[in-house]
Amino acid sequence: MTFKSEFEVIDLILRSQLPTCFVDAFSLSVIKMERQIRKIFTYLVFQSRAFDYKDVGALRAVLGSSRSAYFNGFEQGINALYHRSVEKMIGPEYASLSLAVNDAIAVRNKVFHGQLTDRCLQHEALGELCSALRQWCFSLANGASEEVGFDGFERPSFRKGPETVADGLRTQLQTLDEYRDFIRRHVDRR
Repeated sequence: MTFKSEFEVIDLILRSQLPTCFVDAFSLSVIKMERQIRKIFTYLVFQSRAFDYKDVGALRAVLGSSRSAYFNGFEQGINALYHRSVEKMIGPEYASLSLAVNDAIAVRNKVFHGQLTDRCLQHEALGELCSALRQWCFSLANGASEEVGFDGFERPSFRKGPETVADGLRTQLQTLDEYRDFIRRHVDRR
């Protein structure tokens, strides 16, 4: 998968002109954004020289057992794990895009739970949020691909990258218990 192919379905939904197309496109954009950052995080964790393909199931199980790992935590986890932050990977538009991402997450929390937002967002506003999320994903995909050789959309995320990525880790996780503790300290919502 690529950034382009991931977002083709969103374009199809928007072109449908169905009554819920903007809510549907927004919801799917959020899911793609959240999955991308999680996959970049797991890719970076897997770069530790202590982990190998035999550890993939156990690494998934450790992360899967966390009930408090969310988007912001994965960004914090990447920033704690790797020498180059998400902000640096995205570049100068990070500040404005992160405002839109935070806004989208607040809207997402209402929409995904079937609640009304206090803002009564119309099609145009949801379309703007979709565009901002797409731009965030595009910028992160480009920056991460250049920095670590993985854009967050390719499959699988549990694969080894260039040695320079392992060399760029601030923390070399050595065990599953260290990984569990790292998630608790940096990724889980408090």
